Amino acid sequence: MKLTNRLMTTALGLALLGCLQACSQPKDTSDAQSQLDCRPQAELEAHQAYLDELASHYCPVLFSELAPPPPDGAEPLVTITHTNEALPNYLQYPDIDPMMGNTRRLSLIASCMHKRCLAAPNNRELSCRGSTQKECTDAKGTFLIDALISDISQVCKPNAYTLRRITSKLSTIFAEREKKSLRSCESRATTEHPDLALMLGGKVDSCSLERPDCPGNLQCIAGTRGNRCIAPDHAVHFSPGPPAPAATPSTSCGNGILDSGETCDGGDANGQPTFGAWCTSACQVAHCGDSILDSGEACECDLAYQAMFFEKPKLAQSFGSLGNCPGRFSITRGQERALGFQCHACQLMHPRHPREWRSNTEYLPEKDLTQPLGQPAQTK
Repeated sequence: MKLTNRLMTTALGLALLGCLQACSQPKDTSDAQSQLDCRPQAELEAHQAYLDELASHYCPVLFSELAPPPPDGAEPLVTITHTNEALPNYLQYPDIDPMMGNTRRLSLIASCMHKRCLAAPNNRELSCRGSTQKECTDAKGTFLIDALISDISQVCKPNAYTLRRITSKLSTIFAEREKKSLRSCESRATTEHPDLALMLGGKVDSCSLERPDCPGNLQCIAGTRGNRCIAPDHAVHFSPGPPAPAATPSTSCGNGILDSGETCDGGDANGQPTFGAWCTSACQVAHCGDSILDSGEACECDLAYQAMFFEKPKLAQSFGSLGNCPGRFSITRGQERALGFQCHACQLMHPRHPREWRSNTEYLPEKDLTQPLGQPAQTK
């Protein structure tokens, strides 16, 4: 019995010694990398270098502009302790919800994504991300978008509006570092989020010309950035050709008569977006409701919202048309002033919350925003 115990003690000691020796040695990341067989080894090594760059140069600032900031000089109603100094205090940002539901959620999402982004180089499986095409001319940009949107954000659950702001910041940093625009080949990220492909200059179809699948009496019409379901009375104005260059208004633009160089002239109605076809201040036809920001439009509703709009009757009853949607589904130019905004006929709205009780002299957004875009909210 004593001999057996002595042998067991010796074996346990040897096992413990071996474990300590193994743990004291530095990990061979190249060995871990070589165990992945999802891509060629050279490509995996390049992707690992992209992840290192993502963590060191992108992640520290990538989540710093996820919401419209407070106006200069505005004082918050309450002071909320900020624990993550690497990020803005989103809890103090403008929120139409008096219970700050939007900013609370965003604060958690930003912290989650920031943490996961910094830890990305340690996740070897991320090296498998990137383009699904055999030949991709934008391999680095595609990989960064795919790793960030499809994997890093997956656990944190940001909404479409937040993903667009992240992608916008990523594009800015990428352009500064690479001296070229951010583009993406086909990948898991652009497949799961077609609006991002559209945002990055791609072409996305929301219906099929060969097998028309638009609901109701809508028609599938080919446009410059993809097929869209358009109302028949708007379809004639939905241009299938290349986008027209920025036009300088003619001296006769606004007289209500279609003159040379004009594609429309609505007189005093020029420059006032409405759902469907409308006439810009330069007397050029634009279209509200196609998920593409035209000149004069402050917002558009994204493709994901359009799909939901057709599938959920209650959504159609609440918002009325494809040109009206909640802010989380909105494509904007950054003119919004508070989370919880809405897009109405391709113009921003900051409706007063029915349970509003706050009363600041500065819009935070304790005041109902009734002034036109670009004008400061009036104080009491």
